[in-house]
Amino acid sequence: MLSSEKLIFNYVAHLLEAGNCAWICSILKNWGSSPRPIGAMMACTLVGELVGSISGGCIEEDFLEQ
Repeated sequence: MLSSEKLIFNYVAHLLEAGNCAWICSILKNWGSSPRPIGAMMACTLVGELVGSISGGCIEEDFLEQ
């Protein structure tokens, strides 16, 4: 079984090989009752496809808008 990080990197590699763009995001620091640990990752595309999670679902939509 692949780890979530490997799944994300495989997804991004597939996108890049097909000539598409992608962003990889990772949690570098957190505080309080953060739902995801440091190192949590997410990849997204220009059309809003997401793989992984950086917040458990609470800020992914806002991230895409930014």
